[in-house]
Amino acid sequence: MVDIIDFQKHHLNDVLTILHESNCLHYQNNPDYFASRDKSVSKPYLNWILTDPKTFGFVALVNDQIAGIVTVGLEKRIDNVYQADTYYKIYDIAVSSKFKKRGIGRRLHEAVVQKARRENIPQVELEVYSFNTGAKTFYKKLNYQEVCSTLVLKINS
Repeated sequence: MVDIIDFQKHHLNDVLTILHESNCLHYQNNPDYFASRDKSVSKPYLNWILTDPKTFGFVALVNDQIAGIVTVGLEKRIDNVYQADTYYKIYDIAVSSKFKKRGIGRRLHEAVVQKARRENIPQVELEVYSFNTGAKTFYKKLNYQEVCSTLVLKINS
């Protein structure tokens, strides 16, 4: 059984471990872009998620063990060329390797979508890195559409 609950301060250490696993995966797949860092580097980010009124998160619990996390922020566009000027942006969605392929990512995502519906937020957005074909397939199944690409030019000094 999977329970989805609000991310709270007492979840911090377990969530740091799950995010670190995800960050290591990113580094392994693109070491020219990502840095290998200790898990504590994400602590200020998670404290921001916990304290800023425009951000929130959910954790997935399996037998009282944290199996996954999603972090989200309410974003507003100043530019008026978009249909949705207010939206939720998923910053991170990560599931521990011990709990993959159990529908946990889908359940975390659904919690965000349900909150968006309750709050009359018209859109959910996220970014996915080009190497992460598994995540791309997952998001495509959830009916996400690709609308842009981020390009990077490294400047050597």
